Amino acid sequence: MVVREGSLFRWIKKRLRPLFYRYFEYFHLVRAFEWHTISRWLKPVNRDRILDIGCGHGHFVRRLWRPGLRIFGVDLNRNGIKIAHQYNSPDGCGFALADAMDLPFGSEIFDKVMSVCSFEHFADDDRAIKEANRILKKKGRFVLSVDSFSYPGITASYKEMCRRKHAVCRFYTAEVLKNKLRRLGFKINKDRFLISSPITSLGYKLSTFFRWLGIDFMDPFIFLSLFPISCLTENLLKLRFKERGYILVMEAVKVSDPI
Repeated sequence: MVVREGSLFRWIKKRLRPLFYRYFEYFHLVRAFEWHTISRWLKPVNRDRILDIGCGHGHFVRRLWRPGLRIFGVDLNRNGIKIAHQYNSPDGCGFALADAMDLPFGSEIFDKVMSVCSFEHFADDDRAIKEANRILKKKGRFVLSVDSFSYPGITASYKEMCRRKHAVCRFYTAEVLKNKLRRLGFKINKDRFLISSPITSLGYKLSTFFRWLGIDFMDPFIFLSLFPISCLTENLLKLRFKERGYILVMEAVKVSDPI
């Protein structure tokens, strides 16, 4: 039997693909901090209906799910939704190809909405926030993370490069996002900046450097090397900036329809 060049590598990739799509983001430094905060603030309870806007491959949907919850994810990336259906869709989860600015759901049917670093990519974030408000029940909880890039060590050139490479339409300050949410019918409960210490900043920059080179598999090595000390600097040693960082997480509650 003649083995073509590269066939072993393709065979290995095929066998590892399910593990990659199901578990890779467990070992991603930024996503680990986002998950820790968003899952705690979302506070899912039995019989909740939850929507993930900009769900990507469905990692957070699958990870959040447990019996008794109904969780859905929407995204405009057709391949991402296909992967979510194939690898991250236990019973009780569903995914749809849909625009965050025109969600295919009735009004006031979800108890909670979450979004992980998606709103900065939307052309009209006000409209997307209005849609999140529309589908949420009164007093429903909205927890989202967004790119801020307000960390002092970020240069203007690096910020611009990230904006271009990741198709970012805007970076948020806490005040800007709070004002948007309040104007569009939400009350702010709390907010927090993530990736706001020298160690986590290094981890972010290393991760993006290798991803720009097309070397995604370096993320687990960065995670395993830096996560323990990152937890100390972000949470315990007070070596972080409380009002600035790469990522901003905010929890809000629907109190009215958009003004």
